[in-house]
Amino acid sequence: MIKDVKKLMKRNNFEIVRQSKHIVWEHKFTSKKVVTSASPSRGNAINNIRQDIKSVLRNTPYKIAA
Repeated sequence: MIKDVKKLMKRNNFEIVRQSKHIVWEHKFTSKKVVTSASPSRGNAINNIRQDIKSVLRNTPYKIAA
């Protein structure tokens, strides 16, 4: 599950800023941040993270990558 989250974030141009119980990701070009769990356990977590990315990048020229 963690590998899937990392792949999703890298495809969408996010980098890790800091990590402990949560991981803070920052978009390379807009500096907008998304916070995810360090150990997502639910199957729906990926879909929730996609929605978070979509909402963060809403008013920017960047769109979510599959």
